[in-house]
Amino acid sequence: MDTRTAIERILLGESLASISEAKRGDVCIRKGLDSEDPRAGADQAREFMRVLCRELGDRHAGNSRVATALERWVERCSDYEAWDSLMSGFEFQSRPRLLERGRKLFPGTLTEHWVS
Repeated sequence: MDTRTAIERILLGESLASISEAKRGDVCIRKGLDSEDPRAGADQAREFMRVLCRELGDRHAGNSRVATALERWVERCSDYEAWDSLMSGFEFQSRPRLLERGRKLFPGTLTEHWVS
């Protein structure tokens, strides 16, 4: 799966968790890894998700489906790219709570541009 396909799927309502798992599965198949091992393909899937989240923030800021997908994703991950994309480009109901949590996760220099 490439980022273009992943973005299309997200715009149709698929979750980032589902995309991440599909990417990990693709990596396992392509590299002949055991997909039953949760570590197999995880690093490659994580890197793909970082790139994908950054692209979502850069190209789809303000889109409500993207905001929802990113909001759900940051609830389960601590990747700066996902957090920064969400906090820099979207308005959403749980923003104050996530802003507080994100500022605890990342140094002030990385979060000072996130506004309340």
